[in-house]
Amino acid sequence: MLSGCASLMGPHYLMPEVRGKVLDMETNKPVKGAVALAVYRGSSSSVAGSGDFAGDAQEATTDSHGEFLIPETKISHQGDYGKLSLSYLYILTPDHFPEKIPAVSDQPIKLKKITHYLHYRKLPEFALEVPGQNSMTSAGYKGWLQAVQSPRLSQASAAGVFLQDPKRQFSKVFWQGGYYDEDQAMGGSFIYAFDEKSQQWSALDCTGKSAPVAQFALPNWEAMFSSPSGPPIFAGKDLILIPPDRNRQKNGADDHVARITPAHGGISAITGDIQRFYTIEGNGIYFCVYALKPGENAQGEKAYSPKTISRGEISIFSDETSSALPTLEFVSTIRLHDTPYAILCTKSADYWRIYLCRENMDDYFFEPILVFPAEKEITAITSSGADGAIFIAFKNEGIRKYSAKEKSAHLGEIFVADDTFSANAKHVSFPEIVSMTVGNNNLTGSALYAATSSGVIYRLAADGTPDYLAKFEGHLY
Repeated sequence: MLSGCASLMGPHYLMPEVRGKVLDMETNKPVKGAVALAVYRGSSSSVAGSGDFAGDAQEATTDSHGEFLIPETKISHQGDYGKLSLSYLYILTPDHFPEKIPAVSDQPIKLKKITHYLHYRKLPEFALEVPGQNSMTSAGYKGWLQAVQSPRLSQASAAGVFLQDPKRQFSKVFWQGGYYDEDQAMGGSFIYAFDEKSQQWSALDCTGKSAPVAQFALPNWEAMFSSPSGPPIFAGKDLILIPPDRNRQKNGADDHVARITPAHGGISAITGDIQRFYTIEGNGIYFCVYALKPGENAQGEKAYSPKTISRGEISIFSDETSSALPTLEFVSTIRLHDTPYAILCTKSADYWRIYLCRENMDDYFFEPILVFPAEKEITAITSSGADGAIFIAFKNEGIRKYSAKEKSAHLGEIFVADDTFSANAKHVSFPEIVSMTVGNNNLTGSALYAATSSGVIYRLAADGTPDYLAKFEGHLY
């Protein structure tokens, strides 16, 4: 009896019952298999300085009627906090946008359907800061993905099919960041995919809404680049376009597009921002730098100072022994030590070389940072633009990630193969990869998009870890 009384008097807290019903917003039909995740708060004066805290969480799954019940639960011997209160309730399902609710009522909870692709690597996170215990950060608490039974979720590999349509053959893929105000309100990032069969581009909003189409005509669109700090830059074979700043210019958009004639034409790649951007021109012969002139604040034909660097000048920075000059294959942007740099990939009879482009008093120097033999064929290259990471696709060998591991004056000494990415992605079998891009936003996390020779676009977590993907349900126009 004394033992029983002791257990009743021991430290404890109580999580109250939470119940509700979940419906689809469009159809008003019950949503089965959604996870209701309740996070509780409490307060304690027994622990100095503790005050209000996130104490615990519980979850339940909706039944065939869309109803869920999180029962009242008493936890003993883990703190005398009394009755906790509901802080907020998450409703999670792979087919709908997640809903965060501060309080429940008798009204059903309605979820909006996902109509495009959506990848939630960024699950809801919260810290359980129970006084007197170690803090615990939880993403989805007990792993809500395991509680959701859906054939649309796959954890079988480090990749998922992002875009596949039997009527289309996708061969190029680019990512646009959330620079414009209206884009940020929609989630902020878009994937542009080129259909080789119809010679058309499609814009896919990563948050599941329809993406706006380009407000200008661009023949022979070859490449684009985007950063969060400015409008995207588009390149055709013989034309460079910078769309208007929609944050400041709302009317007559097409009239305000900056049209720039390239120095040599034959553009195959572009990277950078509206202050300074880089191109490969002359079908792989010239590396060109376009810098906005001092005092210029409006982009245009005469606003930039172009500089041309030939492949012969670049080859001086290598130990090439072959008589034929290398061709310039890929260009991208990388961030090292909080400074953006352009990286350039060249191909010769003997080697593939990746250079870091460095500027000093209007002179440009090219430091080899990665070298591969000619037989190790590179089919695509991209870099994150946010950190020191380069993704390289080798023919018949998949993708490898190379990272800058430490600070060094000699940057060529610090790029090493990222074994973590390789270990996680080694069981992914891709056809030949022909185009890659890295995207990153607060909702979907950082991801690598890869277009293959089979016309399918895959999505990988940028660190190579397993990805979760909601299947595409919409249709392209």
